[in-house]
Amino acid sequence: LEFNQRIGIAWSKDPNGPWERAEEPVLGPGPNGTWDDGFTTNPAPYIYNNGSVILIYKAKSFNNTGMFQGVAFAESFNATYKKLSPKPLDLPPQCEDAGIYRTTSGVFRMLTHCGCNGRYLWSLDGIHWNSTTPEQPWCSNQSMVDGNSTISYSTRQRPKWYVDEHGTATLLFTGVNREGDGGMGNTWTMAGQLRAETSAV
Repeated sequence: LEFNQRIGIAWSKDPNGPWERAEEPVLGPGPNGTWDDGFTTNPAPYIYNNGSVILIYKAKSFNNTGMFQGVAFAESFNATYKKLSPKPLDLPPQCEDAGIYRTTSGVFRMLTHCGCNGRYLWSLDGIHWNSTTPEQPWCSNQSMVDGNSTISYSTRQRPKWYVDEHGTATLLFTGVNREGDGGMGNTWTMAGQLRAETSAV
């Protein structure tokens, strides 16, 4: 079943529906022998003001056990997506599940989870990505907003940014599982406050 995964799309003018769904996947695996020939999944889109879309996606090859990230582009959210990555982004194979946004200064930022570490990347165009900082541990002894308690997780993954009406990322959502909670069937979504955004990439 793992290699049956594909990226599809559905849309609606109202979150309560009705929803329309594309009959075919909008981004499938690559040709045999390519780095993404096994499956495509976990899309992270950025939509420009003109409606075009940069899409970061996760993929796997039949011939490689690692997870990899690539970039695709479409003129609109339900148009044809063109892959822009002849090879995967320069990330360790355990890094996956990208979340992206664009800062008010126009710099794209990406966060992936690499086991119990987070890894940041940045880009000026959403296509060519740079990683200039080491992985940061983010599972152990995380401070809570009351300032008096901490919590540790056995897993923390699928980061997604919350961007406010001014275009500033203020929260980070992640899927977490606490130590002793009983495995991946007991995960929940955590919101973490972010420090004030800076101009640094």
